[in-house]
Amino acid sequence: MASLIKKCECAETKTGRTLNLRKADDRKTAEKVWARCGHSWVLRYRPGGRGTKQTEASYPHEMKKDAEEYARRVESAKVTHLKVTADPKAGAVLFRTFADEWVQRFSGKPGTFRTYRGYLANQIYPILGDRRINSIRTDELQALVQQIKAERSVSVQRGVISVLRRIFAHAVTKRLMAESPFQDIATPKAPPRKELNVPTWTQVKAIADAMPEQWRPIVWLMAGAGLRIDEALAFHRDCIRTDRLRIHEQYDRRDGLTPLKHREEGESRYMPLPAYLRDILTDHIATHTTHSGGYLFAGEKSRFVVDDTFRTRFTDAVKKAGIKTRFTPHDLRHTFASRALADGVRIDAVARWLGHKDINETYKTYAHLLPDEYAKAAKVLDAAYREATPTAQAA
Repeated sequence: MASLIKKCECAETKTGRTLNLRKADDRKTAEKVWARCGHSWVLRYRPGGRGTKQTEASYPHEMKKDAEEYARRVESAKVTHLKVTADPKAGAVLFRTFADEWVQRFSGKPGTFRTYRGYLANQIYPILGDRRINSIRTDELQALVQQIKAERSVSVQRGVISVLRRIFAHAVTKRLMAESPFQDIATPKAPPRKELNVPTWTQVKAIADAMPEQWRPIVWLMAGAGLRIDEALAFHRDCIRTDRLRIHEQYDRRDGLTPLKHREEGESRYMPLPAYLRDILTDHIATHTTHSGGYLFAGEKSRFVVDDTFRTRFTDAVKKAGIKTRFTPHDLRHTFASRALADGVRIDAVARWLGHKDINETYKTYAHLLPDEYAKAAKVLDAAYREATPTAQAA
């Protein structure tokens, strides 16, 4: 049986005699004195029951409830034959302190790190920041999620839930709690995808022609090879190979040159190189040379083109071309993917060229742009039906 005591001499000093804590009356007397003295509580227990080594854990005077709760869990574990691994003393750390340590060790991309910090500072810390992590209950987390659902977009909801789920899972790993209070909370479903804006090739050419002359090849890199905007801004002359393009970095004004999305340092991605795109790039290099050791595109006032500046110039070009649809640079990737898929290029190849982490993302985004597949299926099924029903064929 787990036992909660104090090792101080306050009780015996108060009563003037030696107390036998195995006797109920002496135990009650000692507990009355312990309730008023400020010494630490000591929890004695045997994790595996009788025959196992006795363990002691010390708790500050004000953490008596935590010690009692842990004692109950120890006894429950003996009955269910589960091993108690959580350390409630360590679990008394503030959520903010633990989460700060967790996010500082985050090994992902800088942009993701900033996003996580934003979720913590704006949505999570105001509610949970000053709470002991092992005191946070599932119902409280459900209330927080409901509040975020009422106030924030689905993308923010999913992001906040992902961060909380990871932090509590890490707390379990670090033995701050026996199980995550977040494990039964569902992640909101992603909203239905909006219909894609897909510029035609005529519109792409009109937009490129209306762009600043030195940046026109960026439009063609996105529409003709499927590059993301940050990848196109970091395009280097060495990316041009014999029959394909090879990229391995992207540019962001806050982080500079970084590895590609979903790639580690030094990993590359390949994509087709149409003859017309090779000519555009070759002519650009001959006319404008390169900068900083071989990069093709320089900014107006900076070493590289800033994505916000490029987006502004792109929007201006769309208007200048007389196009009513509000296209964005990212829509150029849809032009690349939809044309390749419509002409029978395998979707797994297109997913690889686009740099999608999961081919399901490609399916979800572009499956509806394959009307020929429906027609082909209908034709095959009609033929099968006619073979099985000659009378229908004769009619």
